[in-house]
Amino acid sequence: MDSKMLCVSLLLAVFCLWYTEASPLEEKYDEKSEADDYQSEDSSAAIHDQTTKIATNAVKTYANKAKATESKAKLYHQYSKDRAYYSREYEKMGEEYMKKSKEYEQLYIAEAARISLHENKQKEWDTKGREANVGIREYETKSQQASSKKNELLEESIIAAVQAAIHETQATGYLLKSEAANGIARNMLQIAESIRDEASNHYQIGKEELNRATAQKVKAQQQAEDSQRHHAAARAYQQDSLRSRMASRANNMQYMQNSLLAERAHSLSTENTLESELYGKEADELAKMSEESAAISKICSGEERSYRNMAKQSEVKAYEYSVSKNMMGADMTDTAAMANGDEAKQGDDEEQQMYRSPNIPAEDSTKNLSYNLKDSTEGEGMS
Repeated sequence: MDSKMLCVSLLLAVFCLWYTEASPLEEKYDEKSEADDYQSEDSSAAIHDQTTKIATNAVKTYANKAKATESKAKLYHQYSKDRAYYSREYEKMGEEYMKKSKEYEQLYIAEAARISLHENKQKEWDTKGREANVGIREYETKSQQASSKKNELLEESIIAAVQAAIHETQATGYLLKSEAANGIARNMLQIAESIRDEASNHYQIGKEELNRATAQKVKAQQQAEDSQRHHAAARAYQQDSLRSRMASRANNMQYMQNSLLAERAHSLSTENTLESELYGKEADELAKMSEESAAISKICSGEERSYRNMAKQSEVKAYEYSVSKNMMGADMTDTAAMANGDEAKQGDDEEQQMYRSPNIPAEDSTKNLSYNLKDSTEGEGMS
């Protein structure tokens, strides 16, 4: 509707310009058709007034639309910044918990190495005990010494087995801590995912957000490579334990989920960038349309002032014509009164009625003169 009204106003302005150029106002004035000229000038002035009002309303409408679009863009840009900040904070917390889980995995690996050392010692003491049994059979004379050594070796092997069990319990505790840390990290990553989903509903993420997203993607790839190396080492050290294999599989699934989340964040950032560019183009178009409407309104206002000045000049000329006619009628009545007396006075009155203007009464000539002078001074002040 706004575009249609603007087109109608432009057509009216062009028609008025063509009409004024084709038939100048000075050629229209004639002694027999002064009232028609006034009516045509009043109608053209009214048309220009209406055109100016329509153009001014169109300019205001487009300016309000541009302001509303700009405020909406700023609001959504602030929303996207807040959501991106929350996402970064939760990602940092998730990285910290992943570091803790890696530390617990390293402790578990160290405890597993200690267990293997104690098992090797236990095997060595068992072999030594068997050798001692063989020595007892071979050397019956030294049976008491061999039996005492055997008992000592058995005690040491029992102590080593107890130490191995203690270290195994410690390793299981570290493993449980690692699994708990992995669970916390998964929860943090789920929270970060929900925040990313909420941030995807907002608009106006610029080129800076796109660069940050690409940098985060590179960091995620580096972390993924590091996690692959650590998981490969963990699989090499944890082949004999079912729990360690399940933990490595869970970590692999977590890595796949993180990579999918990074790709999803990248796609969302690209979509938001495209939407921000579209809104910027729309705001530019609205600004251009408002500038064009302002220029048209300025042109129409200038034409309106010129037509008003011309109408005032024509009113002054019409008043001069009416005054001159009244003066001519008065002279004729004086000569007729001297010649014919009372009968000539009646004819003089009829002649005066004939020469009077139909729109401007003779008795109100002073009032019209003061009104025209006042309007002319106001028009000069406005111009």
